[in-house]
Amino acid sequence: MAALTGQADWPLWISELGWSWPMSTTLNTPMSHCPSFSSEAMFRVYYEGFLAWDLRVTSEALPPDMVFYFTVRDSDNAGYEEHFGLIGRCADSRCKMEANETKLTMK
Repeated sequence: MAALTGQADWPLWISELGWSWPMSTTLNTPMSHCPSFSSEAMFRVYYEGFLAWDLRVTSEALPPDMVFYFTVRDSDNAGYEEHFGLIGRCADSRCKMEANETKLTMK
């Protein structure tokens, strides 16, 4: 913040943190050829990490004041499907992870 504003203690809000599962049609990098990248297991690990983050950072910088997960529901963005939501479609009432029977095993 000091580099941007000249004051290190200005509020910092971070938004749109998230992970896509299934793969979003907007993913157009070499990672689109790696099914594991947009898998349910990766989505779960990312979201669990997000929930566990205490907002501390490893540098001398102040931590963010507020962090927002990207979105509650998957979206259709100008005809491109994006699957960053915790809930699939608007009519769904259960979390994608709850509705799916696949279990994540952590080692």
